[in-house]
Amino acid sequence: MNDRKRIEQQVEETLASLDGLQGVEAPAFFYTRLQARMEGRQQAPGFWNLLTRPAVSLVTVSLLLILNITAITLYVRTGKEPVKQEKGSLQSFAEEFNFSTSSL
Repeated sequence: MNDRKRIEQQVEETLASLDGLQGVEAPAFFYTRLQARMEGRQQAPGFWNLLTRPAVSLVTVSLLLILNITAITLYVRTGKEPVKQEKGSLQSFAEEFNFSTSSL
């Protein structure tokens, strides 16, 4: 019980000492300069700031989607057609590099 009263008294003394403090004032135009500096950092031109714009992001996603659809379409078209080989292409290859067709 005695410890509790002593702690309460110390808390009261500490709070009373804070009553005499005055508020700190910032230098003139501090907030204006701070705000200008913060806006300058936000407006800095850069590659990543460009990508965060919705219009640029939408165009980029659209182009990627079109490229993917084109690639898939070309893959499906060429995948269904049989691969045509010229007759004698193996023989012409072997002759050019001085191989026999039986070793290939």
